[in-house]
Amino acid sequence: MGAMDGKVVLLTGAAGAIGKPMAAEFARRGATIVMAGRGAKLKAAADEVKSSTGSTKVETLEMDMSSLKSVRAGAEAFKKRHPKLHVLVNNAAVFSGSRKTTTDGFELVFGTNHLGHFLLTNLLLDTLKASAPARVVLMTMGSTTPINFDDLMEEKKYSGMTSLTMSKGAITCFGVELSKRLEASGVTVNMVNPELTKSTLPREAPAPLRWVFALFGADPEQSKSYGVRIAADPEFEKVTGKFFRKNVEKPIPDIYLDPKVRERLWTESSKLVGLA
Repeated sequence: MGAMDGKVVLLTGAAGAIGKPMAAEFARRGATIVMAGRGAKLKAAADEVKSSTGSTKVETLEMDMSSLKSVRAGAEAFKKRHPKLHVLVNNAAVFSGSRKTTTDGFELVFGTNHLGHFLLTNLLLDTLKASAPARVVLMTMGSTTPINFDDLMEEKKYSGMTSLTMSKGAITCFGVELSKRLEASGVTVNMVNPELTKSTLPREAPAPLRWVFALFGADPEQSKSYGVRIAADPEFEKVTGKFFRKNVEKPIPDIYLDPKVRERLWTESSKLVGLA
């Protein structure tokens, strides 16, 4: 019997560098792990997790975080399969060296990293509450980039690094606000920055940044442990609204703590994804 027997975990970006080893760790702990992602890469990752862990409780869920239609369909498919959700890990992330747009017309990075997860989390809130104690873990980074409400889609001026850090800052800001809204619900919300990890995320980044990731990035097997710890360990069952860099709690930047900024981001995000 594993420590997470009977628990259901939904993990986005499950076929990625950190996602796949995270999925395997949840499986080893006895959870039913629902790996969200796309196509052949997702199937191959799930097959590898099944093979390496021997778990029979590994599922796949087709979901493209850059498409609101796909996120809605994925959320509905999940709820039809599972009446409970004990852990939601928002892990999927993209980076783009040039400005691209999603099928919904959003700037790709902000649309995928923040808006896709904002929608998914809100669609699953009732299920999370019904499963309490439950946890939401938002994988982010140590960003201090202000959220530019005058140009969220970076139409005026695009920078790959700014789009990434603003999207990750929005995730942190969203996490703080969500933790406030879920107080006393039995659902905790925490943010985790695993720091540099060897992955394909920066493949469109300038060469110096790619070299930094290649030279100093941690092994995904190490980085996966930070998110799993917050998502699964008993000591964090009642911890909420916190930001962790690796295994250490760190202060949240003041710009993401500002109630006016948090409320505005929630309102703007709700409008964009069709929840308002």
